[in-house]
Order: sequence, then structure tokens, then C-alpha cells
Amino acid sequence: REERAPAFSTWNSKFTTKVTRSYRISLCTTVMNRLKDIQQTIPKNMADNADYGKAEFLILDYNSTDGLEDWVRENLPEHIATGRVAFFRTSDPEFFDMSHSRNLAFKLS
Repeated sequence: REERAPAFSTWNSKFTTKVTRSYRISLCTTVMNRLKDIQQTIPKNMADNADYGKAEFLILDYNSTDGLEDWVRENLPEHIATGRVAFFRTSDPEFFDMSHSRNLAFKLS
């Protein structure tokens, strides 16, 4: 029986370099009228990344009408003050546009 090579190759660790720097990362979330989802995911994501000091959580409110801005300002003020959370709101779009919202969030990060 002929032996086949695997369909994929495995990573060769001898070519990896140990990461010696701590990089700043921005976790960008774009949202329109999904307050309930944000109430669950943002605190969980922040807790999961609490030990990484250079993580920023950017929230772009894409013209929500469900109270998202009020919730963020009431529940995350200390994180906004320290720069851990960056909150932005745009009131222009009538409908959610994934490409535009992501591009805007990436520019803001």
C-alpha cells in the first residue's frame, strides 16, 4: 500500500521566533441595535483578555436606537476613562453596512 503525504503540512517550530514584544491590539466591534448581544459579549471579552494590558476594545455604535450609547456610558465609564474601551457613534447610516462599519472602526482604532 502506498503511503500518502498529509493533505496539509504542519507548522515547523524551528522556524518560529519567540515573541518578545507586547503588541497593542484593538478588538473592534461594530453594532447596530444589538444591545443585548453587547451586554453579554463586551464584559466577557474584557474578562477573557484582562491579563493582556495592551488590548483596546473599540465599540462603534452604528446609529443604534436601542439605548446602546446610554448603556456603554453608564456601565463602562471607568474603562473609557482608562482607554481600555473606546466608544464611537455615527448617526448617519439608516441601515447597517458591514463593510463600511468595519472600515470605519478600523480607521478609528
